[in-house]
Amino acid sequence: MRIRWRYVLIAMSMLLGLYLYFMYRSQDTIVNALLAKLGVREFPFLMNIWHKHYAIPQWCMYNLPEGLWVFSATLLSIRLEFPIWEKRIHLKYLPFLFALLIELIQVLGITNGQFDWLDIFVSFIFTVLALIIPSKEQKKNAIESKEFWLLVAIYALVYLSDVRV
Repeated sequence: MRIRWRYVLIAMSMLLGLYLYFMYRSQDTIVNALLAKLGVREFPFLMNIWHKHYAIPQWCMYNLPEGLWVFSATLLSIRLEFPIWEKRIHLKYLPFLFALLIELIQVLGITNGQFDWLDIFVSFIFTVLALIIPSKEQKKNAIESKEFWLLVAIYALVYLSDVRV
């Protein structure tokens, strides 16, 4: 798969996740609160009308966005290695491990949110999907690549999906 198609898949996945948050998630998520401050969510009643006429399954609303960011982050990190001393740590499993960490801190009550086995399952499936997409590109030092900084941006965007108190 050529690199540009990888970026198209990443962008489409992230945009679909944003759409799901924007149209179907609570006004209390950080991304929706930010959009409201920017004036984008001026008419919440329109969202209610949309939600009633274009209902989607609960797992699409609550689990799919996590799977989509895990998919995007995995596609970005497949080729990345982090050199530490004489070793190289491959980053391709980092997004799934990060998703597991999020679920762990939710079950421990450290952050808002609710532990969900389906989140773990969906994250695993999307990790596998990203890993089976062929990649013939060379491995890269993570710190020296633009993909690493895009990966950091995706992890920063995950924060926006949190629910404010």
